[in-house]
Order: sequence, then C-alpha cells, then structure tokens
Amino acid sequence: MAANKDELDDFYDVLRSGITVESFLEKQAEILGFMHAWGLTNDYRLGKGRVKKLRDEIVPVARFVRAHAKPEDRIRFALDDTHPDCTLCHQDSRRREVEVTVAQAQERFHLMKELNEKGTARGFLGITDDSARQDFKDRMGCERKAYSTEEVLRCIQSAIELCAQNKLRYRGDTLLIEAPMETLPVDQWSQLPERFADNEQLKALSFSEVYVTGSSGDGSGWAKDICLKIK
Repeated sequence: MAANKDELDDFYDVLRSGITVESFLEKQAEILGFMHAWGLTNDYRLGKGRVKKLRDEIVPVARFVRAHAKPEDRIRFALDDTHPDCTLCHQDSRRREVEVTVAQAQERFHLMKELNEKGTARGFLGITDDSARQDFKDRMGCERKAYSTEEVLRCIQSAIELCAQNKLRYRGDTLLIEAPMETLPVDQWSQLPERFADNEQLKALSFSEVYVTGSSGDGSGWAKDICLKIK
C-alpha cells in the first residue's frame, strides 16, 4: 500500500515541474482510478490529507483544460498554497494564471462525513459557508427534505458570490469556482451565466474571467463535466 501511495507523490512532483495538458489529463485519470485501491476514497470526499490538492485544485483544473486548452499546451501546479494555484502556457505564448476555490466547502464536509459514516447521504443542505457552525449541525439533525430548482440555484449563486468576496485581494487571469453541481441535472445549470450578468461581486474581482466548475448527470447515467463562464 505504501509503495502505491508513492505514485501520488510522483504525480504531484510531475505537476510541480510542468507537463503537457494531454499527459496531465491522462495521469489524473489514472490517479483517480487507483484511489479506491489506496483506501483514500473517504479522504477524497472530504478534501483532506494527501488528496486535498487533488480534490480541490487538480480536478477542477482538469475540467477547465478539457474545454479550454489544447493537448500540447503546458501546465504547472504550485501545490504549496501560494498564488496562483497553477499556470497554463498556451501554444500561442499566452500565459494564464489560474486560481481555484471551492464553494460550499462546509456543506460538502458535512454531507461527505455523513456518506462516509452511513454509506448514504443527502445531497443538499441549502446553507452557505458564512453560516454558523451550529446551523450546519442543526440542519444535519433534521429530516431530509426536497428543494426546488430555484432554491438550489439561489443558494449556489450566493455561495459563488461569497467565493468572489473572499478572492477580492487576489489577482490573476482565471478564477475557477468548484461548486456542488450534482444537485441538479446538467441542463438546469445553463441559466447561471445569465444570473451573473452585470453582477457587482464579479465585477469587483481583478480576474478577467470566472468559471464555475463541477459535474452532474445528463440523463445517461454518467456524470458530465460542467465548466460555465460567468464573467
């Protein structure tokens, strides 16, 4: 088991040195494929320990570069809590600094903790990260309930605005906000860009572009990447 875990360290080392986008996506898929065998699934769900960077930075960037980079472009990750989280060098000589943040991190922690402990979990709580810790405990103690599409969209919009507020002092080219988009089908998220048109919180950011990333079902039984430009 220890020898297998060294592969994750090797993966991180390669990303720090720099790699083509094509190789990055191939190696990232391999690491995710082996993760269950390493016994790291529970940590990955929570975004902690050795797989925190994988869950919170690498996977969102992978969603982005699949849609917005060429295989021969090069990518390098810092993986050291400095800014930016990664740098993408395009073949046309454009250098793109990318910062990644997670929306609804507290909600994810509580839901994934429930999943790890019970084997099943609810999918949505409806409160944002600026809520008191007790609010999350109280909501987890309540029975599960259904939420409307509008309630989910409104909550995620507030969560994204909160992420924007937290990134006001940062500068860069691209901000990726990883959000819990599995709560709605893929087609329901298409209205997000319209909701953020002329949004004051996004306008205040120094980032020239902002994307919301995540994954959700498309009706085929498979999860599909989502990468929506909202600025």
